[in-house]
Amino acid sequence: MNKKRLHKIFIGTFLLLLIVPNIIMFTSFEAGLNDTEKRGSKKIELTKGIQSFISSFKGYYKDHFGLKKTLTQSYIAFKNNVLDESPIPNKVVIGKAKDWYFLGDDFSDAFSGSIGASQYNEKDIKKIVDDIETMSLWLNEQGIKFYLAVPPNKHTVYKDLLPLKYNNTSKYEHALNAIKANTNVSIIALKRPLLKLRDSLQIYHTTDSHWNDLGAYFGYRIVMNHLKIDFPELEAISLNSFNKKSMMSQHQEMTRMINLTVDEPIIKLEKKSPSNVSVKINTNSFSHFENSDKNLKIYFCRDSFSNAWIKYFNESFGASLYAKTYRINKNQILREKPDIVILEFVERKFDYFVKYKKPILY
Repeated sequence: MNKKRLHKIFIGTFLLLLIVPNIIMFTSFEAGLNDTEKRGSKKIELTKGIQSFISSFKGYYKDHFGLKKTLTQSYIAFKNNVLDESPIPNKVVIGKAKDWYFLGDDFSDAFSGSIGASQYNEKDIKKIVDDIETMSLWLNEQGIKFYLAVPPNKHTVYKDLLPLKYNNTSKYEHALNAIKANTNVSIIALKRPLLKLRDSLQIYHTTDSHWNDLGAYFGYRIVMNHLKIDFPELEAISLNSFNKKSMMSQHQEMTRMINLTVDEPIIKLEKKSPSNVSVKINTNSFSHFENSDKNLKIYFCRDSFSNAWIKYFNESFGASLYAKTYRINKNQILREKPDIVILEFVERKFDYFVKYKKPILY
């Protein structure tokens, strides 16, 4: 094939790639394909001036570019199935074992931070320590026991399954050590007990960054054992109180992010006998449960890792309150008067205290 003909084929292919997607953008060709991006689609603003129009058109074009879904899914399938590489490594990293996925550095440096490749500086550590100590001191002044519970990242528990070895101490361990060394905050150590458990049980999801029902249950037991030192009357609900229900799950957090469909066998724990727990409030940001068989009141400042252990704590306390925040609202605490406050967040969320500028206690 001569150079002139090759040049024409190249130009023709290039123009085709430019024109066809723009034609398809205004058709319904891709309308039936699943959209896994969890964000609202951009709209074109026609009534707010030329700058607004240009800005909104760019957003619309990015969302609706023809063949976007088809080409993206083909690229991901090729990277994953043919090259055996992480399709979007900054978002999701594929582990050494089949169907094990880990969050990438787009999520608070979750990968680099867990293996110690990135670290907090002295200023960051000081802010983390100061914020958490501020919460602890104020709650202690109110006669309320305060505890810090930090579930480990999945990367920490299954470090041997990561595709890269890096033996530095994680930046989260450095932060916890600084809190231990410079404050009187009561820290509930979750990492070591969970590391021991993982050899005999699967305690985190393979396709999701969170612990599973079993991991959450044993996390709950670790916390309860710690609380029992100060509150001897507390009793943890037995694992035998639950039936183990096996089921298949698809499109969990990380596989959904990279448009993969992976069947993960999971175990759900369902209480055998009827519960005495009643719901007072249950929204995404705040939940309040009551149990007529128990007395103490517990208040959680928490993240999504608490979702899986809520059903266990509800069985152990007269009132269980869960605020999806890492901040303390003084008025709410004074109104509710809990016996115990637990600040719970997964390791990678130490970054919140570095980046958040407003007072942590308000």
